[in-house]
Amino acid sequence: MTSSWLPTLDCEDRPGIAAAVSGFLAECGGFILDSQQYAHLDAGRFFMRVEFKAAGYRRVARGVCTGCRAAGAQLDTFIRTIVSR
Repeated sequence: MTSSWLPTLDCEDRPGIAAAVSGFLAECGGFILDSQQYAHLDAGRFFMRVEFKAAGYRRVARGVCTGCRAAGAQLDTFIRTIVSR
């Protein structure tokens, strides 16, 4: 059984965040199982939760998670948790 991973993001709201995250996961061979996001317009914040799996060994999935953190840094995004399920 392939593990799934569940990062949650919190960042300043701006266009392209969901596209950047999903594009990054696609490039790394990640398969999105579920994605939820919303914008808090008054606070100017964007929140996203995306569950994905990565084909292959757990080390591949861990590499994807490391990449998510790097992508988050590029987006000035705070990734709160990445948990394996």
